[in-house]
Amino acid sequence: MNWRNALKFWKSLRDEAKWWTLVTSLIFVVTDILIEGVYISYPGYIRDNTPPIVRYIWALSGLLALLLAILSFPRWYSFVAIASWLFVLLIIMGR
Repeated sequence: MNWRNALKFWKSLRDEAKWWTLVTSLIFVVTDILIEGVYISYPGYIRDNTPPIVRYIWALSGLLALLLAILSFPRWYSFVAIASWLFVLLIIMGR
């Protein structure tokens, strides 16, 4: 494989990652808000009643959003994914 083919492959991969980055970022934020609003209660201490499937979707979408943001870093949609991560971290730290 020569360098030109490798660069073409990298650019096509980066272009395909654009929409997946935005979708996984949205899923990550929505599931975190769902977890915070519905499944976590604060009766003097934090009680997490989140079903495992929702927690898996949250973790998988967060991991994919972060990896795709790193893959497509200088693009605007990578900054959206990083902003979604910062938003979720601020929510978690606010517990």
